Amino acid sequence: SLRHPHLQLLAAGKLGYGPWGFYNLNIREWLGVGLGADGMIAGYLYHNATNLDDYQRSIAAAQSPIAGWSRQPVIDDQAFEVIRQLYCEHEVDRRLFSDRLSVLNNLVEKGWLTQGDKYCALTRQGIVNLPAICGLYSYLPT
Repeated sequence: SLRHPHLQLLAAGKLGYGPWGFYNLNIREWLGVGLGADGMIAGYLYHNATNLDDYQRSIAAAQSPIAGWSRQPVIDDQAFEVIRQLYCEHEVDRRLFSDRLSVLNNLVEKGWLTQGDKYCALTRQGIVNLPAICGLYSYLPT
């Protein structure tokens, strides 16, 4: 049964995944408050200052403590979409590896992904190593 809210969002194609965990993709604003907090405004991710002195100076001066922004909205970021699909659906559209074939081949050789015609699915071993898979996709050269 689809009683859990995350399963209902997944069934409706609205399950997102971000630094704060799973969320409804319709949410475009996520307020991150505090030292090093992550948030999202209009689909752009931001990260607050991680240095306590810098953070406190900004707050004392009535300025934003945001230290950095994503270059594009999350929904337009290919790596973020791969991470969302893997975490939320345990499979990923194969075309998202078209510019990272060496990464795909490495993940298949490790036994972490299986290849289908349209999708690559996580294996049990892949689910266990999901953070590593996301790191490999995001950081290794194409």
